[in-house]
Amino acid sequence: MIGITIKMFACFSQFSKIAGQKLLLFELKKQDPMSCLKLLYQITQSKVSTSITKCQLSRYIKTSLVENTAIDQRMAKSFISYIESCLAKDEDVVQFEAAKSICELFEVFGAGINVENAFQVLVQLA
Repeated sequence: MIGITIKMFACFSQFSKIAGQKLLLFELKKQDPMSCLKLLYQITQSKVSTSITKCQLSRYIKTSLVENTAIDQRMAKSFISYIESCLAKDEDVVQFEAAKSICELFEVFGAGINVENAFQVLVQLA
């Protein structure tokens, strides 16, 4: 019972961290979209362990890539490779969110994104 409580606390702790960063992201987004992208990049480089945090991070990345047209290609590819890495090794909910994000980003970036893996994951999850 104690082990479950500790695991739940760790999960909540990381979710609280991303929720706090969500508010910060919202404020940064209003003033400086490049700061928002930089913060997202730093989060992707750190170890994110909970599935809800990974899902939320995929959503933020997708939204930022769609809304920010001035993003450089290197950072966009880094974000897309992070989302693609979530397709292969994570829980079902994370794989679904990553596949959904890739399909939605395909509408923006076109041929620069490989949607075949995303479709395969969606078919496997169905």
